[in-house]
Amino acid sequence: MKQLPDSGERTAFTTGAVRDASLGKGIPSMIPPTAIRRMGKRFEDGASKYGAGNWMKGIPLSRYQDAIMRHTLAAAEGQTDEDHIGAILWNAAAWAWTEEAISSGALPKELDDLLFKRSDALRSFPTMFKMPGMFGDREGVIHFVNEEGVTIESWPSHKLFMQFLCMSDNLAHVCHLMTEATKSGILSNLDTREILSAKVANKTATHEHFQRSNA
Repeated sequence: MKQLPDSGERTAFTTGAVRDASLGKGIPSMIPPTAIRRMGKRFEDGASKYGAGNWMKGIPLSRYQDAIMRHTLAAAEGQTDEDHIGAILWNAAAWAWTEEAISSGALPKELDDLLFKRSDALRSFPTMFKMPGMFGDREGVIHFVNEEGVTIESWPSHKLFMQFLCMSDNLAHVCHLMTEATKSGILSNLDTREILSAKVANKTATHEHFQRSNA
């Protein structure tokens, strides 16, 4: 049998009884019962409409964020067409559970699609919405997206993208990629100078090899 968890701290009551300290464990007894009732009713309504536990299959976090914002605005405007406060509580609870499930690996990490959660959010934004251009995603993969929103080329990392630009013999294509990558912030001025230096070195080496071959 497992031993009871012990924080090492004790709370003493006026009756003389003691218990393990409750600090850091939350105070559920302070949650207003009306909030639990309204959230519970929302769970009931959702189960009737979609089936019990449907949301536990995995819904992107952005959907919860969007719903919370919509219902918050509706509640602030005094709309009474549905229980918007209950909807806010339900979406917040489902968001919290889904976030933990993603962290534990029970749900795929792709469900964490919150746009501004990561430092590369602004670069990820166009790729998420299939806008044309060159962009890096949250995993560091660099995508080149055409006007139809289709990724036509991609590189697993910035390092491999740099190697491709340095080694490719298709100068017109390299120049186009460099222009797009510079506009989107993927390539810095230092990166550009490094690529151009590599191109000059490669051209010199190729020219010398050609001369030796035809000597």
